[in-house]
Amino acid sequence: MCGIAAAFTAAGATCRTTQSALAAMRDAMVHRGPDGTGLFVQDGICLAHRRLAVIETSAAGSQPMQTPCGRYVIAYNGELYNTAELRRDLSNKGVAFRTNSDTEVLLQALATWGARAMSRIRGMYAFAFVDLVAKQAIVARDPLGIKPLYWTSLGGGELLIASELQGLLAHPLISAQPNLTGISAYLTTIRTTIGAETLFDGLFTLLPGEWLTVDLSKASLKIETLDWWRFVGNDSGASPLLDDDRGAVARVRAALEDSIARHLHSDVTLCSLLSGGLDSTIIAAHTMRLNHGSLSTYCSGHDQGEDFAFARLAAKELGTIHHEVPVTRELFASRWAEMVQRQGVPLSTPNEVAINQVARQLRAGGNVVALSGEGADELFGGYDKLMTDAAAFLAIPQGDPALFALKQASWILIENKSTILHDDIWRDLHGDAALQATYIDEYRRLALRAGSNGEGLETFLRMQRRINLSGLLSRLDTAMMLEGVEGRTPFADQAIVALAESLPMRLKFEPPSMDQDAGNGGVAVATKMRTAQSKIILRRAFADIVPQSIIDRPKASFPLPFQEWVVDSAGLVKNSNLCRSLFNDAALETVSANSGQCWNIAWPMINLAMWSRRWWG
Repeated sequence: MCGIAAAFTAAGATCRTTQSALAAMRDAMVHRGPDGTGLFVQDGICLAHRRLAVIETSAAGSQPMQTPCGRYVIAYNGELYNTAELRRDLSNKGVAFRTNSDTEVLLQALATWGARAMSRIRGMYAFAFVDLVAKQAIVARDPLGIKPLYWTSLGGGELLIASELQGLLAHPLISAQPNLTGISAYLTTIRTTIGAETLFDGLFTLLPGEWLTVDLSKASLKIETLDWWRFVGNDSGASPLLDDDRGAVARVRAALEDSIARHLHSDVTLCSLLSGGLDSTIIAAHTMRLNHGSLSTYCSGHDQGEDFAFARLAAKELGTIHHEVPVTRELFASRWAEMVQRQGVPLSTPNEVAINQVARQLRAGGNVVALSGEGADELFGGYDKLMTDAAAFLAIPQGDPALFALKQASWILIENKSTILHDDIWRDLHGDAALQATYIDEYRRLALRAGSNGEGLETFLRMQRRINLSGLLSRLDTAMMLEGVEGRTPFADQAIVALAESLPMRLKFEPPSMDQDAGNGGVAVATKMRTAQSKIILRRAFADIVPQSIIDRPKASFPLPFQEWVVDSAGLVKNSNLCRSLFNDAALETVSANSGQCWNIAWPMINLAMWSRRWWG
C-alpha cells in the first residue's frame, strides 16, 4: 500500500514537471507511504513513489521498480492476492525473480503479457507501468475501485497522475478551482466524484476497472480508456445461475474462506475490524481459525452505541484480543475538520471519523494492516430498506428506475435544490442534468449487460455495487491511509463478485411479505407480516462459526449520532465564501440555526465550508 505520482510527456514536447515538482506531488501524500521514497526520471517519463512496506519490507521491495534488463518500470499501490499463481506461471516462462515482492510479480506480468495481464491479476491496485523502449504506458485502477487514482492534462502533451487529488494539486502548474457539477453531485450523493469528474475543475478520477493506455511515441499523447469488466467478461452476468441451494452455500463458504486466507498474507502485523455485524464477524471468525487463535480486533463508534455490545459478544465468543475505540462528540468535531484539511476533500460519510480514529489506535498498537467487511452488503443484498423500497417500486413502477436509485441515495433531493441554491447557480446546473445522466447511463448499461441475471432487483443491486461500493471503499482507503494503515476487504474481491452475481436473488434478498394460512373452507388468510431477509446465503454459509445473535442482527448504519453533533460546526457555513456564493441566505440561516433538524443538508454544506477553507481560505 503506497502513494504514486507520475508525469508522461509526448515525444518532442518539453516536460514541464521538474524533479522538485514530482517530489512535491509525491510528498503531498507522505501519509500513504511513511516507510520510503523513490523517483524515476528519464526522457519525459517521471515516476514517484511513497512506500508503506507490507510485503518484502526490505529495500528489495523499493519503488519505482525496474526489470533487470532496464526496459520496464512500474510505480504501484496495492496488494495482489494471486501472487503465488502468477509467480508460478511466470517462472514456467523462464522469468527469474530477485525478491519476494508482489510488485516484482506485477511488473514481470505486465512485461510478459502486456495489457492481457489485466485478466490474470486479482487484487487491489493502482499503478503506472511503462515500456521505455516502445514508449508505451499503462495506467490502471482495480475493478472495484479499492485503490484511488486521479489524472489531469497539463497541456502541451503532458499527463499527470496521482493517488490523491492533493498530489496533483501539489504540482506548481496546477491550481485548485471548484467544479460546480461535482459540487452539486456531492450535495446530493455525498460522493466526491461523479463519473470521472471530481470536485476540482479539470481534475479527473480513473473509474473502477478502467485503465489508460498512453502512447508516448507521438507528438501528442494518445490516451485510450478501457474497461476491465468488458475485457475479462466477468460483468456479463451471462453465466448459469447457481440454483442448487446446498451447492451454492458450499461454494460461497469455500470462496470466502479462500479470499480471507489470501488477504492474510503480510510481512507486518495484521488485525481485523469487528463491528459486531455479520460481515466483520465472518472475517474475524475464519481468521481466528487460520491464525490458530491469535487475532487483535477493533471496534469504534459512539460509546453508547450498540456496536460495542455486539462486538464484545463476538470477540468473547471467538476469543480475539479485543479493543474498543470510542468517538466522543469533541473528538468528532476536531477530527472531522482535521481530516478535511489533511486529505483536501470533504468527507463522504460521518463514519470516516470513526474509521480514522480506529486506524490511529490500531497503528499505535503496532498494526499496519486491517481487515474490513466492505462489500458484503452490495454483493449479497444487505441493505434491507433500500432493497425493500426497490422491490416495491419495481412491483408498480412509477418512473425511471435509474432516477429512483438516485433518489434512494440522495441527501439533498434534486427537486429541493432550487430552494437552497442561488437562482443563477441552479440555472447553470440545468437541473442537475449531468448527475441524472450519470445514473441513467450506468443503470442502462448494467441492465443491458445483465444477461440471464437481469431481473430488475438484480440491476438495483448492481447499481449499489458500482456506485455505492466504490464510495465505501474510497472512504476506507482515505480514512485509514491518513494514518499509514492498509485496509483489506475480503468481500470486495473479483472472485467473490463473480460468484455473487451467479446467485439467484432468492439466495441474497427476499422482500417482506404476508405469511398466509389456510382458514375456514381452505381460504388463504393473512396471519402476519414476514420481515425482509437480507444476505441470506451468508447467514446460512457461516451459521456454525458466527454467534446466533449476530446471525439474527439486522443491518445497522451510522454508529455515530452525527445528526446531533453537526450543530457544533454549523457556524462555519456563514463564514465560507464558497457557501455564500452557492447558497441563498435562507438556506445559510436555516443550517446555522437548525442544523440538527436539517442534518441531511447541514452535513454536505459544512463539509464544503471546511473544504473551501482548506484551499481558498
